[in-house]
Amino acid sequence: MDETVVAAIIGALAGLFGSIPLSFLSYRLALQKFESETRLENQLRFIITKMLLSEEWESRSFETIKGLLPGIPDDELRKCLIAAGAVSSRRKDGKEMWTHLERIEKFGRSKLDSA
Repeated sequence: MDETVVAAIIGALAGLFGSIPLSFLSYRLALQKFESETRLENQLRFIITKMLLSEEWESRSFETIKGLLPGIPDDELRKCLIAAGAVSSRRKDGKEMWTHLERIEKFGRSKLDSA
């Protein structure tokens, strides 16, 4: 066999066996990142759901929720609220309020809007 062909085959095999571990490592790192982000999102949804289904309040202001969950950007927090089954409304004074859908079914929308 020609030396060039042998060198090409060795180079191809080295590249193949070198890329497999790197691909596997890349996959594992991406999976860990996904699991970490998913775990955080699930925890946030759980906390928000518990907070909004509390018998003490019919709804919560966005500012109160934001104060209890610091470090989350406003838009990301709103996405988490929606994912947890919450809907927003505005009080007469313009304050942004969030209510879980189950609370709306229990109290009715008009009572919550007047709060």
